[in-house]
Amino acid sequence: MITYLHHTHPDIPKYSPEEWTFVLGATATMDRTFGIIGTHLFHHISTDHVAHHLFSKIPHYYLPDATKAIIPLLGKQYKKGSFGWTDLKEAFSKCQW
Repeated sequence: MITYLHHTHPDIPKYSPEEWTFVLGATATMDRTFGIIGTHLFHHISTDHVAHHLFSKIPHYYLPDATKAIIPLLGKQYKKGSFGWTDLKEAFSKCQW
């Protein structure tokens, strides 16, 4: 459910092979607020998922700083959402895969 919701949302674009680039592919995900579980137990992987895609070798404890730095650079390309059953229902009902 965690992985699915990071990569599935009506606002996350899908790219054809001709238009796909590393940055577009890496940012075709979203940060999801998952409370203390996502922050501490999962080492920021849910709250800072976009930064994880862009910088996969960065230590988890630097992800919050990386996220703060990339949000202004990504602008509308940056997506953030919540994590819950309503979000799962929306993804299943409004997204193609």
